[in-house]
Amino acid sequence: MVRPQASRTNKDLVLLFADLTTIPTENHMDWIARTGPVSVFAAFTQCCASCVRVHKQGPSDGITELESNKVLEDAAGFRRVRSRRAKPIVLPELGGTQSDGPGYYFSNRRWRNPNDPADMTRMRERWEVVLQNHRHVAIGCTFERMLEVVQRCRNLWAIKNPISNKSRHRPSTQAHLVGSKRSRDSDSMDGGDG
Repeated sequence: MVRPQASRTNKDLVLLFADLTTIPTENHMDWIARTGPVSVFAAFTQCCASCVRVHKQGPSDGITELESNKVLEDAAGFRRVRSRRAKPIVLPELGGTQSDGPGYYFSNRRWRNPNDPADMTRMRERWEVVLQNHRHVAIGCTFERMLEVVQRCRNLWAIKNPISNKSRHRPSTQAHLVGSKRSRDSDSMDGGDG
């Protein structure tokens, strides 16, 4: 039996949605959840449920959280970093669901702010692109609904962020990026023959 795989259309939609709802930054302390109830995939699921496959439920060409994160890392340049200091995010208001933390996050990225005029302009522009290329999304999600989802994720992340802006933890240099050659080499250099 062939394992279900996300369609190119759904992968493209995840990329558009991530660009619509988040923004890259130069601040290394700007992180967003990679998994869990306040991740990009969780927001995508709330807005585009017909395009998602969760726990073997949904269309066979729906996208999973794993596939979504892979697309975001490979095609959109989302930087995956690891934090051992982060605590799981437990959200009683969402039925007690929690993130996988301590674990992986996307660094140098923040949620767009619907109250910021520049972010709102960009969100409207990207929403028009979504509607032009993926008309079926409008059936399950309006622009206003998407704004509510983004604002809720943004607010919950600000409250429950396991890596607060007040933390002294500095998430990533090139040596600490997951899977980087320098990260593997630095381990071998520490145990030298000195």
